[in-house]
Amino acid sequence: MIQVFAADDHSVVLDGVAAMAARTDDIVLCGATADLSSVSWSVSDTRPDVLLLDLRFGDQDSLDVCRTVRNEHPTLRIMIFSGYGDAGLLHAAVRMGADGYVLKDASTRDLPNAIRMCVDRGSFYDPQLVEQALLGRPSSGAGPGHSLPITSRERDVVELVVRGRTNAEIAASLNYSVHTVKLDIARLLRRFGLRRRVDLALYAVTTDLFSLTPEGRHADPDSRLAKRRLDGASGASPSSPHP
Repeated sequence: MIQVFAADDHSVVLDGVAAMAARTDDIVLCGATADLSSVSWSVSDTRPDVLLLDLRFGDQDSLDVCRTVRNEHPTLRIMIFSGYGDAGLLHAAVRMGADGYVLKDASTRDLPNAIRMCVDRGSFYDPQLVEQALLGRPSSGAGPGHSLPITSRERDVVELVVRGRTNAEIAASLNYSVHTVKLDIARLLRRFGLRRRVDLALYAVTTDLFSLTPEGRHADPDSRLAKRRLDGASGASPSSPHP
């Protein structure tokens, strides 16, 4: 069973989350609060698998609380659940330790799958926000190996990792072997000083990684994936934490 704790200053949202959980066989609402100041100790008390955290509580935002909870509970999945969302807010949430970002305009019928994907794959980001991040790709500063280029093939692999594809799905999309995909991802992790697959996905959407080619030019717009739009079919989320 997936234990979920919800934090939102609107009772109707909390009621909706409770009703959502009641309709499933594998998700349980273990607690809820409308008070931002109580989130940290409530999570410590209930020990959920997932924290659904509203972005705004009145005139306050919850990003500092997100960072505090992340530091206190490294294995907890934190999902921002908000009516507000754009690429900038996605980047800010990721920097503060969020594993997911779901817009409230999505049907609560879709929320269970988002929660499951966040637990199973390590993260889930709303397809609309991922598309904005992929198109905008604002630079947030250099990281380890940031100036190192990527090839067109590596760019295609990374883009599918960002969209939440498994190694088998990436291999099928690009007509590569699964072994080749695994080697590509492992090589990219080493090159950029990253440890996990999800780190590579988040690094890609929070930097200008996609603009780096061996010649230092912007990535080829005619690469295999450049013409494909996000379909959102598999959640458009970074995948599981292992290459």
